[in-house]
Parts: sequence; structure tokens; C-alpha cells
Amino acid sequence: ISTIRGSLLAMLGITTLTRTTIVAFEGIFTRDLLLMLAIGVPMVLLTTHLANRYPLKLGDHQFRRLVFQLVCLVGLWITGSSIYELTFGA
Repeated sequence: ISTIRGSLLAMLGITTLTRTTIVAFEGIFTRDLLLMLAIGVPMVLLTTHLANRYPLKLGDHQFRRLVFQLVCLVGLWITGSSIYELTFGA
């Protein structure tokens, strides 16, 4: 399992680096995107550090349910904002 995990992480890293390089050469990085990255990356690193230092006391099933609910919530938010934008042209 650790070999599979390592291989998947390596492939994810390679594809992310490749995609980022292509996007950078196409000039898609805007000032707003770079600002979001400058704010988001430290927040992800801080959250990861805190989660490792203070792990939740949840069982595997509870944790999976929580993650599923968060993913559904994000999906609903994206869908709702898209519908709002298409309807009202915000």
C-alpha cells in the first residue's frame, strides 16, 4: 500500500507541476489568482500542520462522513453560485 501511495503522490506531483508550467507559459496567471495563491498556500500549510499536531478524535466512518458532507457542501456552493451568475449575471 505504501508503494501505491508513493506512486500516486509522485504522479500527482508531476501532473500538477506540468499543468502549472503550461498555464504559466500561456499567461493565465492573473494578479487575482496570484493573490489567492499567496493567501491560500500558507493557510493550507498551517491547517495541515494543525491537523497533524491536533488530530480529530473521530472514527474512520465518522471522518469519511464528515469529508463527504464537506465535499457535498462545496459542490452545492459552486452549483448555486453558477446558477446565480447565469440567472442574474452578477
